[in-house]
Amino acid sequence: MINVTDASGKFHTPTELSIQAEPEMSSHSGLYQFADIHIAHRELLESVMTQAFLAQPIIGNISITGEQHERIHMLAERTLSNARRMTHLNNMGLDSFTSDVIVLATVLALRKWNESASDGSGTFWEYIFNQFALPFEYGNYANCSEYKIFREAIHSSLLRH
Repeated sequence: MINVTDASGKFHTPTELSIQAEPEMSSHSGLYQFADIHIAHRELLESVMTQAFLAQPIIGNISITGEQHERIHMLAERTLSNARRMTHLNNMGLDSFTSDVIVLATVLALRKWNESASDGSGTFWEYIFNQFALPFEYGNYANCSEYKIFREAIHSSLLRH
């Protein structure tokens, strides 16, 4: 059996490498950090945001109450509405919390899309846009500001987590 080196140059057998988790797939300790402007949401959302972005390697693998789900969806809708007016800014007015809220709300919406995909509910992006009451223009959605907001939120969130 041939030994293989990992990214740090340490030798491992192929079996050892196959059972080691990648750093991105391991959980992180601590609590989700809320900026002062979002402190009002801390009590209800701290546990779910910590679970989604720190404790779980896969964002959608969380347990969430109905109240938390409603708050996240409402915050995502409000954030998307505000960001639509700020598309002239590089980050479209999104900070780390609002980007994470959009990403989490999208993942939570996708749970239902997977269940309803067979009923003709539309394409992935059509479904997402409809979940947040956003206008969807088939064939041109990738050029619209709403799509760019989702793309910015996802990119920003992935860079941090």
